[in-house]
Amino acid sequence: MTHHERPTVTAVGGGVGRRSVLLGSAAAAGGLALGSTGIAAATPLSAGSNPYAARPRITGPVSLDARKKTLIGIGYETWFMPKVATWNTAEAIPVLGRYRSDDVKVIRQHAEWISGAGFDFILIDWSNNLSDNNWTNGVARQIIDATDAVFAQYVRLPRHPKIALLIGTDSGGAVDTEHFREQLREIRAKYLGNPQYRALLQEFRGKPLLSVYRGPNGAPPPTWDDSDFTLRYMTALHEVVGDPGGQWSWIDRAPMISGTSTAVSQFGSGVVTGGQPKNGGATPPLKTGETVGQSFTFSGSSLTKLSVLLATYGSATSGITMTLYSGTPDGALEKIAGRTFTDFADNSWQDLVIEGAPAGQYYLELSDPAGTPAWWFDSGDSLPDVGGSQYLNRVKQSAGRLMTFTFYGTADGPGGLNGWQVGPGWTLSPNSQSGLKAPEGAYPTTRGATKPGVLSSPPFEVSGTFIHFFAAGIDQPDNSGRSNYFLLKDATTGQVLRREHTPNTADYFVPISWDVRELLGRKVVFTADNRNATGTGWMAVCNISQQVAEFSVAAMAMASAETTPGLADWSTYSAKPRMSGATLVWYLQDIFAFQPEVMLIQQWNEFVHNDQYDVARSNDIEPTRMSGRDGPDSDGWGTYYLDLVGELIKQYRGGARIPAVRLDTRYP
Repeated sequence: MTHHERPTVTAVGGGVGRRSVLLGSAAAAGGLALGSTGIAAATPLSAGSNPYAARPRITGPVSLDARKKTLIGIGYETWFMPKVATWNTAEAIPVLGRYRSDDVKVIRQHAEWISGAGFDFILIDWSNNLSDNNWTNGVARQIIDATDAVFAQYVRLPRHPKIALLIGTDSGGAVDTEHFREQLREIRAKYLGNPQYRALLQEFRGKPLLSVYRGPNGAPPPTWDDSDFTLRYMTALHEVVGDPGGQWSWIDRAPMISGTSTAVSQFGSGVVTGGQPKNGGATPPLKTGETVGQSFTFSGSSLTKLSVLLATYGSATSGITMTLYSGTPDGALEKIAGRTFTDFADNSWQDLVIEGAPAGQYYLELSDPAGTPAWWFDSGDSLPDVGGSQYLNRVKQSAGRLMTFTFYGTADGPGGLNGWQVGPGWTLSPNSQSGLKAPEGAYPTTRGATKPGVLSSPPFEVSGTFIHFFAAGIDQPDNSGRSNYFLLKDATTGQVLRREHTPNTADYFVPISWDVRELLGRKVVFTADNRNATGTGWMAVCNISQQVAEFSVAAMAMASAETTPGLADWSTYSAKPRMSGATLVWYLQDIFAFQPEVMLIQQWNEFVHNDQYDVARSNDIEPTRMSGRDGPDSDGWGTYYLDLVGELIKQYRGGARIPAVRLDTRYP
């Protein structure tokens, strides 16, 4: 496997007139061969104008058989009906005008364009049919009627894509409800029951494909199934929520694989936690010579970290020393670990990493205050029992108050975490108390560690086509070090088979995939090797799994997810403008390596969605009008993006290792 191979992407632009064809590059292997008269010179697309191209990509062996078998679909709306959507917010006007989705001429022209670009099927979006009373207020009815019109025209056409349906859940995410079953009965009667229409349905695994959209959702899929279809649940934003249960994704903000997955490890089940992460109030600011503490009992095998919620009463220059002792102030105390915190934020969690301490009774103390530091606490009659008491100046206080802290450790043997071997510096962090958000509830990290250490999995046999994981961390302040790596090794010889450097991210996880098809059946171990524990380097990892490359999604552009509560701050993968097609190439350079069974490109026509709020971030491919204005203020793109997608599909089918195209920067 070769890392850091980049797609051949060249930008062209300048003062010549806009063209409605993609400008080609005969010099690029597998490049576009469309004419480029009038272009004086081609200029490479700079990293500044295409920041996504700078991220290292992966490539794997090309399988022409797999490429030709890939089903390539595109999202398609039949929403342009009087009760459903208007054109008032359209970022560009289609060449066909402000049409209705049941217009015969529109349906026929769409079919010709989509088939001509090389798509196998359209994914018609019914995902909102059961929400917001749409099933009973006539909205769903018009969407279905327009879909009926598509079926009626396709049976008359010599060339057309197949059809798949994307249905949604009922209110609250429920399936198998009254309206849900009514919709399924209609699909079964109209489309499965009509031999001509049945022949139009896209099959997957021997049955018509049916997708059920659940929104960005990290929970496992429902158990509901239907034997008449190959059912695939679909979520969104897998770079945030992970890949629960192998579900597909309507949109991701990074190239991802979806499909059957087997966890190499879920770290949560071997975790021991305790304490009370609530805050009923804060102590008065500690004065010079005062201490406040909390004793507790740890019953696991290895105590690895303590987190304390501190207050400063608005001060930005406060300091405090946190010390962990074995024993209690009522008897002997032996220091285990300590750390001094300065200039910490008000109402912030501060961590004390421990190099593994055994089961026993411990005492956590704050001392040596500077400024106005204080410790949050909770009080009442229903506090959790942590096997200890609160202390003030090492004098035990009456019951009814618990300092706000949490401890973390492992439970399955010395240094172990669900069978993993945990070296110095590694500890478990919960995403509920960290700015580094993770798709699962806890993750191993070396943030704050002062000693090198290795996290190593038990040996396992490679059974998937890819090993996928989420990684974070840095190696030296600018990530220029060569000490911190995620590795896949031969379990017997220790030979390094796959390697990935820390991704230079401090507050979000990056999805990483290793192509392991050539390693099927081999015994391996996954390690996270932190050799730079000097305070300028750290690592974190989670959701390590083996996956079958069943599905991937790419997009022409991606609007931000700020309107999705709780997700916007989980990842800095945010809005991605078109950048003349560079964003689509960024997605496809990985998908060319994934070679999934199904590829979805988003999308054909979502003109009136409020999340596609300008031309640059529109993800639509359907040809649109142009007024003659150049650049991001243009009101259209002609057939430029349709031609681009068609060429990329052609290259994929033809076995190109990576995309090789030229982009015209005069287009949005």
